[in-house]
Amino acid sequence: MQRLIHGGFGQVRSDGATAVTGTWAPPVELDETDAALVLQVELPGVSKDAVTVEFHEHTLKLSGERTREPSVTGGPYQREEGHYGAFPRAFRMPTRVDEAKIQATYRNGVLALRLPKQATATPQAIPITG
Repeated sequence: MQRLIHGGFGQVRSDGATAVTGTWAPPVELDETDAALVLQVELPGVSKDAVTVEFHEHTLKLSGERTREPSVTGGPYQREEGHYGAFPRAFRMPTRVDEAKIQATYRNGVLALRLPKQATATPQAIPITG
């Protein structure tokens, strides 16, 4: 029964804790203003150099890796509750983005992205000749 309960969440250790393995998905918040989409990604323990941000065909792609530090004793941890490993995330933007003006900052384990909206073309009358 425990295998069924914990099967999708990691490995159950002898102390009853669950060791989470495999990929993880850092939490993301997406907000929208009149001028831009604003995305914040929580990446505690991940260095700026371990994160890749790409934008292609209306899709923002984030990837990176959070590595596990060895225990202070060099042996197994008494309890493991952190999420480690590679993470891929992709988000299709709900509106057109001006790719050349995307800004990314990283501070205190939070990646903040500002994706300015592309100016919309105003309708223009086309004269018909002939």
